[in-house]
This record gives sequence, C-alpha cells and structure tokens, in this order.
Amino acid sequence: MSNAQEAVKTRHKETSLIFPVLALVVLFLWGSSQTLPVVIAINLLALIGILSSAF
Repeated sequence: MSNAQEAVKTRHKETSLIFPVLALVVLFLWGSSQTLPVVIAINLLALIGILSSAF
C-alpha cells in the first residue's frame, strides 16, 4: 500500500445540487404565497431536492 491517498468516490454528483438550490430560490421568492397550487408545487420541489441530495 502506498502513501498516496486513493480518491474516495461518493454517490453525489455536482448536478445533484440543482434541485436543492432551485428549491431554495423558489422558497425565497414565493415562500409566503397562500395559493394552494403554489404551496403544493413548492413542497414537491423541496421534496425532490431533498430526495435527490440524499440518494
């Protein structure tokens, strides 16, 4: 075994940050909306962001 550290591969990719960042932007811009379809869309986007960053 050498002293060089092997590159540790993770299951995450740089593209997995797209949905969480998009969810934060949407929550920042439309987070105070009271319209039910908008609230549902925000929650679905946040759920996709959480699941995509977890898996």
